[in-house]
Amino acid sequence: MIDKMMSISKKMQENRFISSLTNGLISATPLLMVGAIFAVINSFPIAGYQNFLITTKLKVITSLPTNITTNLISVYLAFIIAYLFAKKSDRKESMEIGILALMSFLIITPIEISDSYAITAIKSDWLGAAGMFTAFIVSLSSAAICTWLYQKEITIKMPEGVPEAVSKSFSALIPGFVVAFLFLLVRYLFMLTPFESMHKFIYGVIGAPLTVIGSSFWAFLIFVLLIHVFWFLGIHGSLLVIGIVAPIITPLGIENLAAYNAGQTIPHILTTTFLFQSIGATAGNTLGLVIAMCFAKSKRYQTVGKLGLVPNIFSVNEPIIFATPIVMNFSLLIPFVAVPVVSFVGAYVLTLIDILPRMNGVSVPAGIPIVLGGIMSGGWKWGVYQLLTVLFSYGMYLPFFKKMDNQEYKLEQGGE
Repeated sequence: MIDKMMSISKKMQENRFISSLTNGLISATPLLMVGAIFAVINSFPIAGYQNFLITTKLKVITSLPTNITTNLISVYLAFIIAYLFAKKSDRKESMEIGILALMSFLIITPIEISDSYAITAIKSDWLGAAGMFTAFIVSLSSAAICTWLYQKEITIKMPEGVPEAVSKSFSALIPGFVVAFLFLLVRYLFMLTPFESMHKFIYGVIGAPLTVIGSSFWAFLIFVLLIHVFWFLGIHGSLLVIGIVAPIITPLGIENLAAYNAGQTIPHILTTTFLFQSIGATAGNTLGLVIAMCFAKSKRYQTVGKLGLVPNIFSVNEPIIFATPIVMNFSLLIPFVAVPVVSFVGAYVLTLIDILPRMNGVSVPAGIPIVLGGIMSGGWKWGVYQLLTVLFSYGMYLPFFKKMDNQEYKLEQGGE
């Protein structure tokens, strides 16, 4: 069963479309982090500080980074995803394919045109989180078309001796005209419908329903369960599950961040950040287990616990998962699954009744210590909640771990 699931996981990760999409979202993380940090700077909830920003006109400056990163994320993704798709297809024209995908995305994006048919504005509504699904579809389809044309050598070939940059530019002409014509046709056809644009159609018919389903409490609860079942089987559950659902749930955090930066009500409770910060920043919230190990009777578990303590504090628990091991260890299955599930449900209920604040959309980078990560993404109350989940984790793991520890101690003492 494990071999079969690993095979499925490997095939999904190697699929050009899925891997380009997932890796594209990962590649955009620095942009989102810059936007998130400046959103915190811009929206720090102290009246005197906000008055200072407004009176000195610094508010314009501090709000700008988020507006040109998070609020334009679809523009960046349109290029990045197509570029990575071309690289995955072993095309040396990856830069050109990325540029043509960006052009295609802008072609189908609603714009305001003057009486002389000059562009006066591009609607920013569809350049942020709301346009992400369209960016996914357009960039992948444009990249696939261009890649196919290059593979079939349906391009303009320049004579030998022409500089490579010039040759690449001319070879991109036919793919460029093809995707431009196709997406101009798409734009025109949507203009004839009640949707008026591809953006409205994708968001209304595909994006919004998927987001509603994927952002429900039950969907997230299933995500939590799947992550930990996969980890128990020796599969990196976090990467596998998030790799599949990221296109659905990533826009939720981006919308939260945009609202936070604009000083508006944060719309969503459940986001990718909520998923991980609510369960204790690591799969299984194993910090409680590590603390129990540090006071173990057996030398083996004492050593594992001491070696794993610092990495676990910094949200890295692979050493504990594989060295304990937790993988295929039925003695720890119940707390490994129960701790994150209870922590997630508790966080959701407390947020629903306004005891915990909604997370601001700040994407906490890997390696940020537990508690500090909660403070960054939701404030001091989240830091306190994470500390409580560690205590809960310790209490849940302790009786199960004690049995393992006693058995190991007997073996070390020469018993059977």
